[in-house]
Amino acid sequence: RQHHFAVDPLGVIKTDLPCRLFRNHRNIKFFGVVHEHPEKKINDGVGHAMVIEDVDIAHEGYTTDVIRHGRFNRNIDLMLRDREKYPDRKLGKFLWMRDISQMCAHELRLNGGKISPEMKVRAQKGIQIWEELLEEGELRMISDGMTFYGLLVSVLGKGFDCSFSIDIASVPGVVDVNRVIPITAKFASQDHLMKLLRKVVDERTKHYESKYF
Repeated sequence: RQHHFAVDPLGVIKTDLPCRLFRNHRNIKFFGVVHEHPEKKINDGVGHAMVIEDVDIAHEGYTTDVIRHGRFNRNIDLMLRDREKYPDRKLGKFLWMRDISQMCAHELRLNGGKISPEMKVRAQKGIQIWEELLEEGELRMISDGMTFYGLLVSVLGKGFDCSFSIDIASVPGVVDVNRVIPITAKFASQDHLMKLLRKVVDERTKHYESKYF
């Protein structure tokens, strides 16, 4: 587990599970111009993986807003190159949606909350990426990105608020309390909400449709 610590605001921003150890000579290499991740091929991961329970990584690269904004400025051109080189990379799509949302949030802070036409264009693009990830069934990325999606919807001046919890664990028939994620977001449309719920239901019940059940 990797923990992102901060002092502004004080606490742990998030905890994620990056792949940091893998066997050699398995055709695994790093993909990405920035935010590189090891995979056998694009969107294929490393295969079976497990969490090393007694290892915790302290990530101190985002401790203050000034530092976070500096990293953003350094990475943004690399993200653009990443999208050009790996247009189908799902992680790249998610990170670009996140960066679009953060650009909008930063501009809102700078101009006193005024929404510019350029922001609306960016917001529409970010929501389009969210829709693509939803169609591809990337529930973990979708759940992690709901805050970014909700801000983009707000920029467009539409939508409604909704709260619920989802379990994205892969164990059939079992609700894993450690993987139940509370979702509170502004949805652009009822269609978006229903598509998300449909994907969650399909994922949690597909085991029961198998011939071995």
